[in-house]
Amino acid sequence: MSKFNPGDIAITTRHALAFAHGNPVIEAGSQVKLLARGERGEEFAIGEVTYRLRNPMWVVERDGLRAIVAERHLIPLRGDFTPEREKSREVPA
Repeated sequence: MSKFNPGDIAITTRHALAFAHGNPVIEAGSQVKLLARGERGEEFAIGEVTYRLRNPMWVVERDGLRAIVAERHLIPLRGDFTPEREKSREVPA
C-alpha cells in the first residue's frame, strides 16, 4: 500500500529524466504533482519503448514536464510537519 495518492504533492530526492525532446531533467528537491502509480513487475510504455518496473514508481509532473520517479525517492508534502518534541511543549492559553 502506498502512502501517496494521485494528485498529491511531493518533493523529489533524486533527479528524474523527463519524457520530452532534449531530455530535460526534473531536479532533486523539486516539488512535483503525482499523476499515476505503477507496481513492481508492471509494464510501462514511453513512446515506442516498453519498460518493466523493478520498483513501485510514480509518474510525476512539474512545469509541464513528466517523469517517472521511484516511490522511495519521494517525500510527501501534506499533513502536520511539527516535530513531536515541539507539540509536547505547547501550553493551552
